[in-house]
Amino acid sequence: MVDPLIDHWITHPDDSAISHWLHDGMPPGRTRDREYIYPTVYVYLLGAMQEPGHGIASTLVGLFGEPEQMERVVDDPALIPRAVSEGMRWTSPIWSATARISTRPVTVAGVDLPAGTPVILSYGSANHDDDRYAAPTRFDIDRPPLPHLAFGAGNHACAGIYYANHVMRIALEELLEAIPNLERDTSSDVEFWGWGFRGPTTLHTVWEV
Repeated sequence: MVDPLIDHWITHPDDSAISHWLHDGMPPGRTRDREYIYPTVYVYLLGAMQEPGHGIASTLVGLFGEPEQMERVVDDPALIPRAVSEGMRWTSPIWSATARISTRPVTVAGVDLPAGTPVILSYGSANHDDDRYAAPTRFDIDRPPLPHLAFGAGNHACAGIYYANHVMRIALEELLEAIPNLERDTSSDVEFWGWGFRGPTTLHTVWEV
């Protein structure tokens, strides 16, 4: 689906992101190969669209489960960033990370791992660590602002952390301003799915006009 657009941007560059990826830094009359662009488009679709969408839905599910907190957030939009942060901790849109192989014997949490052991970090599990968070399975916007790993950390932190947080904040600000009496449709269950990427499969809502 993107190929006709790339064909257009090759000959008619504009201010779109993909056009810049094709043309910026290239000699006059040349563009980057589209095979170079495809992985970037894939990451953009996941990180800039799918995962913020999962984060928004998870945050709403958490708020629906705590009506008093939902009411406070609707009345005071300044609380939305706190709600988003808690939503990302509560159900991390990226639940697990890439596997690694241990290069030497190591002991983790009392478990001995010999060299050559496959290991994988689960962001979602880490964000429910009883040693770090009180009642971690509860959605709570009043939770002390402890760091979480929904966006990774250190050298492997997600470059989209600021973008994603702003996307989710703006989306919830607009949604709750337009439909302040939004509620979950309790006739339908909410099911979370996904190991690598995680979020509600559906989220049915109701409101009064």
